[in-house]
Formats: sequence, structure tokens, C-alpha cells
Amino acid sequence: MSYIVPVAVFILVFILVYTIFKRTLLLGSNEALQVIASFIIALLFVIVPAAQKYVALITPWFVVFLVTIFFLLLLGGFTAGKLEAVMNPGLAWTFFALLLITFVISASQVLGPVLRPYLPGRTATGGVPFLITLKDVVFYPSVFGTLLLLVLAMIVTWILIKSK
Repeated sequence: MSYIVPVAVFILVFILVYTIFKRTLLLGSNEALQVIASFIIALLFVIVPAAQKYVALITPWFVVFLVTIFFLLLLGGFTAGKLEAVMNPGLAWTFFALLLITFVISASQVLGPVLRPYLPGRTATGGVPFLITLKDVVFYPSVFGTLLLLVLAMIVTWILIKSK
């Protein structure tokens, strides 16, 4: 199994990056440049162990989310009669939020040992170490202030958009 993971990560990253380059024309319409850049990025993901571990950790959860959303849409389409009745922005935002949470948790699992020296120290004992560290980071004054400003900005933006 350990021999397959680097190859699978390489293929997955290569296809995703090439597709992004092809659709967005980020590097222009030069297909050779798109292939070479995709190859180099995919190779970096194979060479860097943390990136490889991150992709290997997140891929199964992403597939589970895709299968779940497919079956939810299928079930909703059968019960509602039309697929358009099920496909609403709320379902899309829920899926996006769950996917974002999965990305963040996977990143914390993979990059935790790398980032730990730069995080504030633990002040509590007992309990789950990850949750203690998470609490310390979130309630660190500069982080908490930034999060509070972001929440306030989102609320103000939402109110301004709703008032129009």
C-alpha cells in the first residue's frame, strides 16, 4: 500500500492542477506549459512528505462527501420529483462548510508538529491535547480579535446586502 500512495497522489494532483490550468487559462493557452507546470507541482506533492500525507488523508473524506451528496441529491430527486427542488444554496453551503472543516482538521493533523513551536503554550492539563491547543490558539488575544473582527464584518456585510 505504501508504494501506491505516492503514485496515486501524483496522478490526482497532476490531473487536478492540469484541469485548473486548462479551465482558467492561468498560464495562457500553451498546453505544453500547462503540462510542465502541472508535472512540477505534482512532483512537489510527492517529494514533500507533509503534502503527500495531507492529500492521502483528505482524499477519502472528499470521496465520502461526494458520494453522500450524490445520494442525497438522488434521494431528494426521487422524493421531490424534480432535482431542481433539492438543489438549493443551503445544501451547497452545508457541503462547502463540511468540506472546509475537513480540510482544516486534516491540515492540523498533518502540519500540527510543524506549527506547534509557533503556537501559544498550553495552560490547561488533562483532556484532549488537540482541543486544549485549539482553545489556546482561538482565545489567544490577537487571533481572537481577528476572528471577532471577521465575524463582525460578515454580519455587517450581510445586513447591508439584505437592506438593498
